[in-house]
Amino acid sequence: MIDPEEGTIKLIPPTGLLGAFFGGQQGRAIKTSDVRNVELRHTIARAFVPQAESQDMVTEVTVTNYIWDVYVTCRTSLCS
Repeated sequence: MIDPEEGTIKLIPPTGLLGAFFGGQQGRAIKTSDVRNVELRHTIARAFVPQAESQDMVTEVTVTNYIWDVYVTCRTSLCS
């Protein structure tokens, strides 16, 4: 979440079981002045799952996942 009035980017941790194991819902705030680059990546991953043959017909199921990743590059090695 970007807060332009305060000049911060709030990093929200993943929810669910992994989020509970790795620190709950704290999150981090990075000053926008410490950010050098923000990159948005979009990936489409397809998995083809063959199904059992029946009556001389071959079928398969395609599972498509759409993934969006946001990468933040900081000016220093430690963003405060």
